[in-house]
Amino acid sequence: MYETPVSRSVYKNTVERVLIVDPETVDRQLVSMALLEEAPGLNITEAQNLMQGAASLAHGACDVVVAHWPQGTSWSSLYKDAAPRIKRLPWVVLLDTYDQHQASIALAGGAQDVLGKHNLNGAALLQALKHARSRHLASRMKLKTHKRLNALGRLASGVAHELGNPAAMLNNNLHSQYRELTQLAATLRNWKEHALSNPSTEHRQHTKRLLKERQPQEQLSETLKMLDESTRAIDRIVFITRQLRTLAHIRSDSIAEVSINHIVLEAAGLLQPHLPPNVRLIERLREVPGLELDRYRILQVTISLMFAALQSIDIHKSDARIRLSTQQRKGNVLVRIEATGGNDVSVEERAKIFQSSSENKAIEPSIGVGLSICADIIEQHQGQIDIDDSPLGGIRFTIYLPCQRVEH
Repeated sequence: MYETPVSRSVYKNTVERVLIVDPETVDRQLVSMALLEEAPGLNITEAQNLMQGAASLAHGACDVVVAHWPQGTSWSSLYKDAAPRIKRLPWVVLLDTYDQHQASIALAGGAQDVLGKHNLNGAALLQALKHARSRHLASRMKLKTHKRLNALGRLASGVAHELGNPAAMLNNNLHSQYRELTQLAATLRNWKEHALSNPSTEHRQHTKRLLKERQPQEQLSETLKMLDESTRAIDRIVFITRQLRTLAHIRSDSIAEVSINHIVLEAAGLLQPHLPPNVRLIERLREVPGLELDRYRILQVTISLMFAALQSIDIHKSDARIRLSTQQRKGNVLVRIEATGGNDVSVEERAKIFQSSSENKAIEPSIGVGLSICADIIEQHQGQIDIDDSPLGGIRFTIYLPCQRVEH
């Protein structure tokens, strides 16, 4: 089987090795000559049947199979006897006379294209071979991506289930303890005021000595501070598990043509209430083509990167601002999120900033999904995210999304 890894380079419509299967020697030779006239460098293997074809490919590779389906025979009689390594290749089926019903059966049964032999020419056949290989490789890529995403979904769902319940329980318990300790602190304050106002000198001195030795208010204040930090951490865990549940359900019907500018504006509206008074939000959105995206997930990424940019800013600087821009460049739509007056990110940190193990708390967003999940979402849209230093004097995130229609 042809096992070259599938990547974007395979979409160069190149066919180098062809297996022609036809019981008639003359017909096989005619097909071979027609192809060689159009592409003299083709490596063509001829076989009388699929079993012979599989044997001839035992020590070689093949890009496309051209198989003759004789009139009066069933598709299963042709296809079922094929070796698994032959079935896994793209097929172009030749009919004695093109018939729509026969063609439908062949396409449903695994063929990528169907042509009639009676008016066959080399240019049309070569084009059919290229299209068959391209569709076959695209289908393989889609299947592999689907399997990977299913595995990721199962993992995410399992993690969300295992972490979600105990995190929710801890969250409730910590909030309850926080409320109880707050009430206890108020009770102690009242007790102190009552004790100090007691006319008994001995009682008053004893109370003062106890308060001085144990300092319950200071202890409670520190405990309340730690509990507050703990509840914030647990809230973050609960939020992440909710995001994992979202990632566990990837639906193909959520892909639709949307305006990336509308998504950026929606994200900006959600960011606005969280901006400190001295941080300005600047929007410079150019006209760009509509893109086929999962709108909700791209919105998640945009929000998360905006909050990551905000967290990198020194909010005490008077010129602090976040600039949002979009533009089209070389077949991609670019979304840029730039922060001024923030901390730079070293080259070493940039190389691993989108990895799940990254612990750069300075720019990891406190709201939205993590940076590693952002990168995964964009990669599933066949795009990428870069981070570098902005000319404005801070960090800059750039999202690249392909303009052409892509399979998700």
